Amino acid sequence: MRQRNGHIKNIDETGPLKISKNHYTVKKLQLMKIQTQNITCVLTLFFALAMNNCTADTVLGIPRQEAGIRLKSGDIRFIIDAEPSRAAELSKIHTALPFYVGLLLEAEYADNERAKLLFIEALKDPSVRAAALKKLSPVREEEEVQFDGPMAAGRTAIARKDYNEALRLFREGLDGGAEAFILDKDLLGDLGKAFQFAVIQGEGAAAPEGAELFLEWESGLREGNKLWALPESGRNEIRYMLLYYAGRMRRQLGEYVEAETLFGEAFSLAPDSEQADACIWYILNASFAKNKKNPEETTVLIKKYAPLWNDPGYFSDFFEEFTHSLCLYRRWDEMAEIFPAIRAYGGPELTAKYAFILGNAVELNFLQPQKAAAVLKSVYFDRNRTADSQLANAFYRIAYNSDVTAGLDTRSFYYTSAAAKKLGREPRLNMPGGSGRQAEFGLTNEFLYGFFRFGAARFAYPYIMEQAAELSVQELRALAELLASAERWGESIRIARTYMRRPGYIANRADLYICYPFAYTPLVEKFSRETGMDKYLLYGLIRTESIFTPDIVSRAGASGLTQLMPDTAREVARALVRAGGQDYFGEGGLDLRVPALNINLGAMYFQRLKERTNSTLLALLSYNGGVNRIRRWRGARPDLNEALFLESVDYAETRDYGRQVLTAAAIYRCLDSAASK
Repeated sequence: MRQRNGHIKNIDETGPLKISKNHYTVKKLQLMKIQTQNITCVLTLFFALAMNNCTADTVLGIPRQEAGIRLKSGDIRFIIDAEPSRAAELSKIHTALPFYVGLLLEAEYADNERAKLLFIEALKDPSVRAAALKKLSPVREEEEVQFDGPMAAGRTAIARKDYNEALRLFREGLDGGAEAFILDKDLLGDLGKAFQFAVIQGEGAAAPEGAELFLEWESGLREGNKLWALPESGRNEIRYMLLYYAGRMRRQLGEYVEAETLFGEAFSLAPDSEQADACIWYILNASFAKNKKNPEETTVLIKKYAPLWNDPGYFSDFFEEFTHSLCLYRRWDEMAEIFPAIRAYGGPELTAKYAFILGNAVELNFLQPQKAAAVLKSVYFDRNRTADSQLANAFYRIAYNSDVTAGLDTRSFYYTSAAAKKLGREPRLNMPGGSGRQAEFGLTNEFLYGFFRFGAARFAYPYIMEQAAELSVQELRALAELLASAERWGESIRIARTYMRRPGYIANRADLYICYPFAYTPLVEKFSRETGMDKYLLYGLIRTESIFTPDIVSRAGASGLTQLMPDTAREVARALVRAGGQDYFGEGGLDLRVPALNINLGAMYFQRLKERTNSTLLALLSYNGGVNRIRRWRGARPDLNEALFLESVDYAETRDYGRQVLTAAAIYRCLDSAASK
């Protein structure tokens, strides 16, 4: 048995991996707090067991038991020190072992010659043969690909988003007429994208030309003048595509009235529910873009099309911007007007969002009691049973009771947990418990299992993702657990998201233990205590910033678990030294990849922002969007409480960041509370 950060594993040398159901008991939450050690590798109990089956007395010139001890500790220097020609002796331990050691030698020691010899030796093992061959004969993506004519080359240009080159090539194809495009839906779609986004030097935007051409073709099909060789059954779908892409081109040009009309025509011809939703999205978007300060027309269209949309989640990005505008310009009546449609057709996530915001609007007297009562009565409420003072709570109860699942969409759980706080209740994780799972599940894929047997967990993720579509939920979950045990928490979370998004999969509370790991617990508890930062908020901040990946660096240059910019980190580190705290400056300066350093400085920086803003929420928003900007916006909107101010923040990324951190903190608090009970 091996215990690592609360994960209990039964590792069998010869059989499939077994993960005990005990992993999912409440005890797991207590085990998560046990101090985790840095895992250089998981080079494994397997070696101690496998050594008993070795027929040779020595491996690479040392006693086999000593070799096993070194491998278990992650020491592969004895492999480096041996003659390259003898590295194949590793196959005496296990025939697959040379492949995984080859990866380590290649990455950590740049010993490509010895790694190649090991990959050759690994060809003898069927479980790793394909991967070894790939390492020996990598596909050279930089080699020039020969295309069969301008059409194929144009499609490849679209794939790499080189729209100017794609349009140049497609124009060669257009010299032969429209038929090639009309008869190939994929090619027609790519031509539409090329016209939409291409900007030709000396000509300008290509969208006007494209829209005119597509509408000419659509007219020919509609009136029967140009049917090409298209069967009658397929004509309406091609007409839909021509109208749809012509609408996108008009929208690209800022011609929103024309675009809205074209999308309306396309909607009537949509071949399936997804395409119908796409047309509705563009209709709403075009209407909103015409006048963001005056949304009356858009509210009318929302009420018209809400009963017709198929997947409410398809419109989440539209409603994010639309709701921001309503809050920014204080359009509470319009929000109340569309709430019945949202309640009926928008799904639990959007319902929770609007109910929570409207509750705040009522609480602050932005929405008149008569209007609020009328809205509540239209959705379900008995006006006679509720005094004006209770109207806000009625909206909060709608948000609180929305059937929102916490696992995948943390943005929606933000509203249900915030409503719980308004009502003086505990947030609810509306997910089934872990008891519905099988008692045990196995991982029979020897190749993927080998990464964890042989200390190569750091290389496993891309190989897992290559096979993810063919792996069962049980196998993916087992791999997520193994990655977590190897302290590859970010990759573990990504694998969990992969299987949780599968159609029909119902996430349960046990999945939260993978998606919200109590990683770096000793450091989080130490520095939250020393700095005064709430520990659940610190967990949430680290998860949101880096998903517990200590060496991650953003495009802007922010580094480590709490994603600190180098200048900020140096400033905070100097302040820490002046206060008599830890001196993290070494000979090479601050190494922000070190978890203790990064968590300490990140927690200190957050607390400094909190002191400057006198608010946890404003400190979070400042952490992402900059303290001066946030203070300026807050000063310009003093009438809004913090919940509504968050909705009014001008940057979508910063709004989303605030919700994600607060939601993650709430989930961590719930999980920890379950352990205490």
